[in-house]
Amino acid sequence: MTVVCHQWAASPIHYNGEQALRAAVKFAYLAGIDDYLRIDELPGGKGFADVVFVPKPGSALLPLVVELKWDQPAGAALDQIRARNYPAALANLEGDCVLAGITYNSETKEHSCVVERIQI
Repeated sequence: MTVVCHQWAASPIHYNGEQALRAAVKFAYLAGIDDYLRIDELPGGKGFADVVFVPKPGSALLPLVVELKWDQPAGAALDQIRARNYPAALANLEGDCVLAGITYNSETKEHSCVVERIQI
């Protein structure tokens, strides 16, 4: 989904930039707009999570913390989420949370994503 959204959200001139990848994630959010509240740069732990999706009241979905990286391994994004404890911003929610590290390699033009489920 991120690849298609990235192609739709960014012009070829601006495709290779983190803001284009961020726009793709925002565009993908439209699929869950009825169930999630999207928050950009949510303060939590020791910094700001790039994008956080908080389930709307009454939703059985899990919160999602997304970190975007450019020309780095997807695991580096998850490492940053854990090291800076971004899920701390969701401390008022109980249960599990999904962490997602999404990366784009500007040389190979490939996306990668690593997902992990943790308990808050």
